[in-house]
Amino acid sequence: MRKYPNIRWFMIIMCFIAMAINYIDRVNLSVAAPHIKHDLGLDDVSMGLIMGAFFWTYALMQILRDVCWIVLVSVSA
Repeated sequence: MRKYPNIRWFMIIMCFIAMAINYIDRVNLSVAAPHIKHDLGLDDVSMGLIMGAFFWTYALMQILRDVCWIVLVSVSA
């Protein structure tokens, strides 16, 4: 652990940056939805299905990420 202390901080900073970009992207999708709907000529139902698919997939990936984290922590312990 002493051999690579800078890599640990680099990974923490990269995870923080990735999390910030993920949050900004998720928020901006809600703001851009009316423009996307207008540009693609979608009705409210179609846009709702697209947004629902995005957010349900996002929620599923959050659960899978946590399961993978628990498995990795238990294996490495």
